Formats: sequence, structure tokens, C-alpha cells
Amino acid sequence: MDDATQQGVYISLDAAETLSRMMVNGELDRLRFFESFAGFIGKAAKAAKTENPRVAICGEGVGLLCREEI
Repeated sequence: MDDATQQGVYISLDAAETLSRMMVNGELDRLRFFESFAGFIGKAAKAAKTENPRVAICGEGVGLLCREEI
């Protein structure tokens, strides 16, 4: 994991902290959400050393939003 993190192909985020930066008046701001994740996806794709890079996203954000724990 350390190598992948250093290479930029693995990006670890705190779900609650990341989502809290995307909230406006207690609701998820779609523009902030898409801009943030587009940046993360672009960064990971650029770090990949393949011709057609693929990016996978796993997380707990949906669960946090449903429970409103952010």
C-alpha cells in the first residue's frame, strides 16, 4: 500500500471529512462532489502507467449520508 500511495495510484480519504467539505446547508452539493471526485479520479488515472487506466472507487460515503453522520 505504501508503494501504491507514493506512486499516486492509491488515494486514501477519510469519508466523513471528505463528504463534510462537499456539504452546503446540510445537503450534498453536487458540483462540489463531482469536482472533487473528478480531481481524485484524474490524479489516479494520470499516475497509472497503462495505456487505458482504470480507476475503482470504494467507500462508505453513501452509508454516512444515509445515517447523516457527517
